[in-house]
Amino acid sequence: MLVVDEWLHERAPAGQVADTLGRVRPSPVHGVARSTGVSERQIRRRCREAFGYGPAVLARMLRLQRTLHLARSRQRPSRLADLAVAAGYFDQQHLAHEVRAIAGTTPSALLAVVPSDPYKTRRAAPRAQMIGEEVS
Repeated sequence: MLVVDEWLHERAPAGQVADTLGRVRPSPVHGVARSTGVSERQIRRRCREAFGYGPAVLARMLRLQRTLHLARSRQRPSRLADLAVAAGYFDQQHLAHEVRAIAGTTPSALLAVVPSDPYKTRRAAPRAQMIGEEVS
């Protein structure tokens, strides 16, 4: 049982960090350190061990993940700018900058994989393809 307790003690802060950083407005690392009782250095080290990158990058990844989740949900905002704000970005340009930095594409291209495509990001097929004619 002691081994399990030690394992949980080692892993629990990483989970708490992910939960805290996954919020719309995440706490800074020193706030997470204070709430978990672990030093900032330990938070950074454990984050890198558990997730492969530090808390700042983890927060960015979680925010992008939240954006994709919101875009696929039934309660999705009607405009891309509203989606950006709901996911925790300051505005649509902030979302665009983050998507380009993390995914190397535009928000429209990234959201094009969303089945219902509420933001009209898919390009229309040429007329000939829509009616089943051969395109030469």
